[in-house]
Amino acid sequence: MVDYVKLKILNPDVTGIRNLPFLDWEKLSYERTGETKKYSAKFNGLTIVVINNRYIYISGSLHKYWNCVNTGIEQNYDDYSFLSLVSSIKDFCERFNLNPVNCKIQNIEFGVNINPKIPANEILRSIINHKGKPFTQEHAENKYFRECLHKRYIVKIYNKGLQFKRTENILRFEVKFIKLKDLEPYMVSTLADILEQDKIIPLGEDLETNFNELLFYDYSIQEIDLSQSKRLILSQGQNSGYWENLKETNPENYFKKRKRFRELVRTYGKQNIQETTKNLITQKWNNLVFSEFEGLQDLTLYSSG
Repeated sequence: MVDYVKLKILNPDVTGIRNLPFLDWEKLSYERTGETKKYSAKFNGLTIVVINNRYIYISGSLHKYWNCVNTGIEQNYDDYSFLSLVSSIKDFCERFNLNPVNCKIQNIEFGVNINPKIPANEILRSIINHKGKPFTQEHAENKYFRECLHKRYIVKIYNKGLQFKRTENILRFEVKFIKLKDLEPYMVSTLADILEQDKIIPLGEDLETNFNELLFYDYSIQEIDLSQSKRLILSQGQNSGYWENLKETNPENYFKKRKRFRELVRTYGKQNIQETTKNLITQKWNNLVFSEFEGLQDLTLYSSG
């Protein structure tokens, strides 16, 4: 579901926001003149920034906001349904006296937490690239995080259970749009748009499409039993640099060899990581979007006027 957002508030009531009693402001001033350049405050997982007393930007996790309001705990490792998203936006806009139509989206991140049978770390270790582009990796005692940065969006996958020291096996897969151009096909530009179920559904389809573009290896494969030509394809294919170079120098051969590599992994691997994980992602997204429909009808949504 939608998690992180960065918003620019159109026609902001700066004085009204600055005087909200639940916000504790810090200020950043110019060293030479002492003039205040920026005020910032944090509230329920969100960061509110006022620049030059003219512009207001609000960023953070709507999922964490929901949990802060309802449980008092700032976390986003549990499930977050469309009903909860709508409730979060309604609560947020009422507290800040905002109309969601005036909350312009600059960045948006959406994804799901799933509980696969395969350990999250094993899934992460098995990822080679996304659309031929390699992932960065952060692996520490309380973190296993992989990220693929494209020009206008970022694909992220990480061990959410490890991040929050949970005993459950929780894998997080998400996509972050960092350029508004990518949102145009979905007709999503403001918070008001993500209150509409019909505009949320295609984001889940985009999530599935991007997961399908991941290239996986399966370490359960017994390569010793395979022919030399198959072992060579599998050995080369585990190297993200091999695919990056091949895509650049010989695109036609890149797609042909990638297809062959996928076939070998699917045929000789025992874990079927990509298919089983994709199915969990799709199932979870649909459950979050379509569950609790009756409760959704009870919420009074803002009009676009």
